[in-house]
Parts: sequence; C-alpha cells; structure tokens
Amino acid sequence: MIPMADVLNHTDRNMSSEIISRSLHLVADEESSYFTKAKYMNNYSAIFKPEDVKNEYDFYNINGRFNIDNFNQN
Repeated sequence: MIPMADVLNHTDRNMSSEIISRSLHLVADEESSYFTKAKYMNNYSAIFKPEDVKNEYDFYNINGRFNIDNFNQN
C-alpha cells in the first residue's frame, strides 16, 4: 500500500482532495469555512443513507448541484 501523502505529494497531475463531513455537508452554510462551490457540485450519495434526505435541499446537497456557470467562476 502507498501512503496517501506520497500520492498527493508526488503526483504529476493537478488534483484536489475534499474531506466530507456528513453533518456539515447537509447544513450547507455558505458562511462556514467548510463550504466550497466545488464540494457542492459533486455527488456524494454513496456516503449518505436514504434516511438522511429530509427535504429537497438535502437531496441537492448530497447529489450535487453542478452548474456550469459556478464551475467557470473563480
């Protein structure tokens, strides 16, 4: 097995890693340091249970809100 730090430090490609907090992710507080546009564009349904979805906002927070205009902004 290769340590994760070696993979991140010695890769020849640009890549980023996101740490996902299940409780913070559902809150989606844009003022929080946890919030990034890129994080909320991705589909993280594999780490959430069906009972975690309580309303339509939870669905979008879990399944991603990809919007090409957000992706092209800094």
